[in-house]
Amino acid sequence: MSQSTPEKGVLTPFPLKSGDGDLYSHYNAVMTIEIFKTNVEGEAQANEVRLLLLQHFPYSRINFDLHDCDKVLRVAGADIAPEKIIQLVTSKGVACNIIH
Repeated sequence: MSQSTPEKGVLTPFPLKSGDGDLYSHYNAVMTIEIFKTNVEGEAQANEVRLLLLQHFPYSRINFDLHDCDKVLRVAGADIAPEKIIQLVTSKGVACNIIH
């Protein structure tokens, strides 16, 4: 699998590989994608929040779109808890609201 370099300001998770015993094996359940509006201020803060979320949702794909006016946070995974995500993000001083 070839991976291109993301443009500056868009943080992406590590690439996932397919095969037995890897991260894809945790996606047997239906994957959910939740989208949040934030006020994250730059790549450093976004990466700090992303790493915190990965501690609690290790098999999720998490990224920010810093070019979007809403500084969108996307979390994709099988066991996502939007309330917990909001709690964790706001604990870092970042506003976070789910986009319906």
